[in-house]
Amino acid sequence: MRIISDVLWRRVQARREQTRKHYVRAADGKLLSKPESGVFSAHLLSGFIRCGVCHGAMGFSRKNARTIAYYCVGRGVGSGCTNARGIPEADL
Repeated sequence: MRIISDVLWRRVQARREQTRKHYVRAADGKLLSKPESGVFSAHLLSGFIRCGVCHGAMGFSRKNARTIAYYCVGRGVGSGCTNARGIPEADL
């Protein structure tokens, strides 16, 4: 039972393939980079530095006026990462 037409299915598949070409992947399929989103950050290392525990991305966070650092993004979204330590922005 189809819920979309063959024409729409082919258009979607062509679009997915076109999008896939813009992503850089390693030989094992791991995502290495993605196209620019047009969003710019004042904290240039967000997404570039990696967590030493889960190897996920680290992002800038200001916990309070004294704690300005990069923290594991995965831990913040409940991925199970145990890294609660941040890296002070000044040290980087």
